[in-house]
Order: sequence, then structure tokens, then C-alpha cells
Amino acid sequence: MVVRSLRLIFRINPDHNAEAQRLAKEAIQLDPGYARGHAVLAYATMWSAHCSWADDVQGTYAVAVQIAEKAISLDPSEPWARVTLGHVLSCSGYHEQALQQLSIALRLNPNFALAHSVYGWALLRSGRFQAAVQESGEALRLSPRDDFAGFYSGVHGLALLADQHFSEALPYIRKSVSAFPESVGNWRLLASCCGHLGLLDEAQQALKRAEALQPGMSASKTRKHLWPHAHRETFVEGLLKAGAPE
Repeated sequence: MVVRSLRLIFRINPDHNAEAQRLAKEAIQLDPGYARGHAVLAYATMWSAHCSWADDVQGTYAVAVQIAEKAISLDPSEPWARVTLGHVLSCSGYHEQALQQLSIALRLNPNFALAHSVYGWALLRSGRFQAAVQESGEALRLSPRDDFAGFYSGVHGLALLADQHFSEALPYIRKSVSAFPESVGNWRLLASCCGHLGLLDEAQQALKRAEALQPGMSASKTRKHLWPHAHRETFVEGLLKAGAPE
């Protein structure tokens, strides 16, 4: 059940995410002491908040943290739980604490490609852009063909955009959009990158796709959403160049 749950998590779809959570909960019912079951449920729960599928985003993040902490209490060497905690802390602007949790995950499993990708994401949010490019690239090097490779490409593209290597970022972002066309964040990322590069037709199409998935996007809302993150102004500048409303 947990393996099935894992395969559903990164399809970036609310129905798949709900099924992933259901399967993880069933696994926990069968074995309440199974740390991996709790850890995968925590990650799926966190992802539903990150994608704004949950009605109460902050409350759902808090639930994900509680489940992750339960997993760690059962098995302190559970890296999925550490990745969940690191991502939630990073989203909230607690950069050093986030990097600490993700460093632990990588010490526990140095070949955990997802942990390298989320670590790179946390690094770019904290302003360590060159290190972010290196870490997010390591995820792709370690596991270029797994189910999450499209996610890794998106994070690597975002890291390159944050470091203002827009031309290098574009093919990775396009790959992530192709892998996960229902991810509104990917379309906004594509619009920002194309805006910086002056590819206005593609940028406008990306904005339209993002608007269809989540109406009401604006530069000011994006700036508010990214308030604790170092790449905010570069990202928003690209959206404005693409033609997004202020």
C-alpha cells in the first residue's frame, strides 16, 4: 500500500493525492508502528497543502508536521519524515531549521534523490543559489528516469532561474511542465522564465494555462506568497515581463 501511495504522490493531481493518503492510512491501520507509512502520509498531506488542494493550507501543514514527528518517534532514521519537516520549515521561511532537517535526511540516505531536490529547493529559498543549482542537479544525476524526475527538473529549473541563468533553466522547466501539466506552479514558473527571455507568446500561453487552473493570479499575490524566499523578486519580475497583472 505504501509503494502504491508513493507512485501516486508526484502525479500532481488532487485525486491521486487523496488516494495516496488513503492508501497510507490503510497501511497505518494494518501496522500502527510502521514508520514509513506515517512518513509517506505526512509527505502526501504536506503536498496537498503546498498545492492548495486543502481548504485550510496552514492547518494541513500543521497536520503533516504532526504525522512526520510521529514517524520520527517510531524511527528516527526515517528520511521521508525529515524531508517533510524540512519542506514545511522552508515554506515558512525557517531556512536554517529546514536545511538542518534536510541535511539529516541526506546523512541517513545519501542517494535519496528527492531529498537532494528538496534540499536544493530550500537552498534557493534561502538565497544560496549556486549551491541550489548543484543540489537540484544532483537529484537528476542520481535518478533521471524515476517517477519524480519531472519534479526534479522543475526544481532545477527554478534554481537556475533564481541564479538568473534563464536560458539554461528553460528546457528543465519545459520538461517539468510536460510531466505535470496540472501543476499551476509549473506554468507560472514557465511564464516567468519566458518573460525574462522575451518569449512573450509562450509566456502568455503559460499565464493562460495557470489562470485556467487557479484563477486570480497576480504579481502582488505571488510576491506575498513568496515573501520569505530569496528568489521572489526575480520570479515576480519575470511574471510582469510576461504580462501578468500587478
